[in-house]
Amino acid sequence: MKIAGLERASLRNGCRIYRFKRLPLSEEVEYELTAKYPDGLVFNPVMHSDKYPPGSNAVHQWRLVAEVPVEHLLDLAPAAKYPYLHA
Repeated sequence: MKIAGLERASLRNGCRIYRFKRLPLSEEVEYELTAKYPDGLVFNPVMHSDKYPPGSNAVHQWRLVAEVPVEHLLDLAPAAKYPYLHA
């Protein structure tokens, strides 16, 4: 969880994974730097939320600014590893 900048127990109940039905167009996303910068902002310990600590500089993040169609891919149980699916 630390690498993504999520609180430790945020996925304790598992998670639901979706995939895009098509890749977003460049005008449908805004680059938000890396997970080291929560919400795309330089980390400031005075103004940050404990729910979203800074993560890894290797994990890039984007914000969708338009509706992009998605479909449910799978539900991942707690402590389960992602099964790399081949389409």
